Amino acid sequence: MKIIIVLFILFLFTGCYKDNKRITATLEINNEWIKDSLGCLKKRNNNYAENLIQKYNLKNSTLSDFKKVFGTPNTTEKENLSTDEILIYFFDSFCENNILQNNSDKCYARFYFRNNILIDRDYICE
Repeated sequence: MKIIIVLFILFLFTGCYKDNKRITATLEINNEWIKDSLGCLKKRNNNYAENLIQKYNLKNSTLSDFKKVFGTPNTTEKENLSTDEILIYFFDSFCENNILQNNSDKCYARFYFRNNILIDRDYICE
């Protein structure tokens, strides 16, 4: 019986260590996405976003877990007075002195959440 308890405690500590390590690694690796908050540095793009989603298993993730990797969005939208929310991140932007130019072409990464779960995404340039 003591062996089972010891093994359980060992697994518990090991599991907690791995989770903390994952979160720390996530924040370190995604600094490039977060640093390029307006897309002026040309670090953000749809391929990078898809790689982050795949690498950190963010498909069907919670809003909270998603923001740990992608950081604060540039803007958000609520849809249909429901629990639907869209997080919008700028990428491939035209900037002057790190200021987004209003009359320039813009690209957006939009991530759709329903009941705080990622359900879809798209990438639009206009």
